[in-house]
Amino acid sequence: ESRVERDEDARLEERRHYLDNVERVATALRGAHESLANEEAGAVAGLGSAAAALAGIRDVGQELRESADRASALQSEAVDLAATIVRSLEATEFDPGELETINARLDVLDRLKRKYGGSLDAVREFAERSRTVVEEFEGRDRRLAELEARHERALEALRECAAALTASRKKAAAALSKRVVGEFGDIALASGRFDAAFR
Repeated sequence: ESRVERDEDARLEERRHYLDNVERVATALRGAHESLANEEAGAVAGLGSAAAALAGIRDVGQELRESADRASALQSEAVDLAATIVRSLEATEFDPGELETINARLDVLDRLKRKYGGSLDAVREFAERSRTVVEEFEGRDRRLAELEARHERALEALRECAAALTASRKKAAAALSKRVVGEFGDIALASGRFDAAFR
């Protein structure tokens, strides 16, 4: 399963743009590195010479001391920049299959966007709703078993309540029969009978 990440298309587009221009990037980086790091005419060498010259006169005054410090700092910055450029230049070497992989993934993302709402956010929302439906469907047997067990427990409780009610009604009926038959003597029905029937 391949999940769609937030802003994945933008990141892939940026990487594709870089790979489409990798030769131009490499040429520019080589030129920049040469300008900075050339031992004879590079900026690092020039700034190093300037820093050394100014260091020899830094004790003459405040402004010269500040200039020497600035030249030294600029040389350090230039060395750092040259190192960064070397790392970037090394990154221009890439697997040619990477561009094909990126293009294939972007095609998939474009089809998904067209089908599910025009943006990766819409695709992700649809996927989340779909996962919820699938989880509910996959959990239906477990949920059905839970509901059946609850139903059986409720039926058993109902049977127990019904049995208790029937016993209580029979007891009350017997007491009522006894009282009614007791009254028969007063109304000249001494041989009469009174029964309560349950269905």
